[in-house]
Amino acid sequence: MKIDKFTIFACYKPEEQDLLNKYVSPDVESSSFKGVPMKLYGQFMKMLPKKSRRIRFRGSSKTFYRRPRDFVHKQYADTFAVYYD
Repeated sequence: MKIDKFTIFACYKPEEQDLLNKYVSPDVESSSFKGVPMKLYGQFMKMLPKKSRRIRFRGSSKTFYRRPRDFVHKQYADTFAVYYD
């Protein structure tokens, strides 16, 4: 079940809501947030509820890191997506 946008945004300041709203996934996707830069990782983890949250890291291979086909390690990720069950 995807968490309702109102449920997530209900307890945040307007500037935090703007930040979250910038990365909300379209309704046809199963993720709640996507394309979030890694520099915002700590801030997002503090703001979003932890219960039933899954994080998937996204990125491309680098000259010094050839990523596995199915995922990217956190330290080499460019962005991340947040999923709720």
